[in-house]
Amino acid sequence: MIHFKILRLVIYLFFVVLTLGGVYYMAIQFKVLNNPFEIKPIELLDTPTIVKEVRNMSQLISVCYYDQVVVSSDPTKEKMPPPVLKIFERKTQNGDKLVLVASAKVYGGCDLANFDSTDIEVKDTVISIQIRPARILDVVMNPSNISVFSESGNWSMSETNLLKTFTLDKIRKRAIEKGILSEADTRVQTSLRDFFMALGFKKVEFRVKV
Repeated sequence: MIHFKILRLVIYLFFVVLTLGGVYYMAIQFKVLNNPFEIKPIELLDTPTIVKEVRNMSQLISVCYYDQVVVSSDPTKEKMPPPVLKIFERKTQNGDKLVLVASAKVYGGCDLANFDSTDIEVKDTVISIQIRPARILDVVMNPSNISVFSESGNWSMSETNLLKTFTLDKIRKRAIEKGILSEADTRVQTSLRDFFMALGFKKVEFRVKV
């Protein structure tokens, strides 16, 4: 008798579970309930939103180089452009000499402010991005970061400023020679790739915009 009751209880529970399962299945089929096991498609951002997000990253991706140089007004010790060379050759012939010690920070990166929809191609989960090569964004030298190491003769303010300008240009060129632009290109692409992969794209391709 006891076994019969247990059997009847098992059969009852079976039909209850079967009924609930059927109701749940129908609810999913008619979209009354969401299927927790359903793989939902990735919702990718539209092009205008992508452009806006990339523009917001403008100049945030950059590489900073710090450099310190000693610059002399003696043309035999520096490689100067013709206009500057002429002035300092005359100063040197007169026995005038000026030596500066300066330090500055050079920032290299990609300016994304002009990024627009023509720079993007999207096909399914693959996005192709056209970006400009990295460039020097800024060279920052505070007045306190430049000093006169030695000075002889008469130097006007314009002549001193000309040597300071040459000093900044020298620091800029040294940063380029050390590879700041190639490093900035790599960092920009890495940051953008991580950004778009996080948005759901499976592959990110880059094209260089001349």
